[in-house]
Amino acid sequence: MLKNVLMKGVVIYRSRYGATHQYARWIGNELNLPVFETNEIDADKLNSYDFIIAGTSVYIGKILIKKWLKNNLEAIWHKKIFLFVVCGTPLNKKDKLDGYVSSSVPAEILNRVDVHFLPGKLIIKELSVFDRLMIKTGAKLAEKKTGKKQSLTEYNEVKKENIAELINAVKEFASVKYTPFQQVSKSQFHF
Repeated sequence: MLKNVLMKGVVIYRSRYGATHQYARWIGNELNLPVFETNEIDADKLNSYDFIIAGTSVYIGKILIKKWLKNNLEAIWHKKIFLFVVCGTPLNKKDKLDGYVSSSVPAEILNRVDVHFLPGKLIIKELSVFDRLMIKTGAKLAEKKTGKKQSLTEYNEVKKENIAELINAVKEFASVKYTPFQQVSKSQFHF
């Protein structure tokens, strides 16, 4: 007899200015999963979950969850991981986006991570003084390099509909059919 079994998952995130936090809450609500910041969950708690949805923003070319992934590698290496990366890099800049992931996700799990890039936001007044200075300096350097004036344009592309593809991927993965007392093969998990 085949049964539908919902696997147990968790949403874990690290956010700098709130966009990743917002997406994590939407994803948790949509999938009825618990949501934790990276500093709120440890390896012991991770053992009770079958899959992880990890969210991170990009800061100075690195994903903020990089250290957490490395520190929890033993607890997560055998789990399916959905990673959503929130940044201002346009989604058509695939090489740059992929570079964030390949330089930050441990090689041991990189081939099993299902990556989804989500658009972020830039609200200048919300930035720290240091981050405002970094952005202005970056714009000036780009202006020197290209010879074209670089304007700092605010944007907010954080929208609930951006999570639809990720939600569908998780739902497809999490509803696995199996025969009781039969182990589910790893090939079913699309690692």
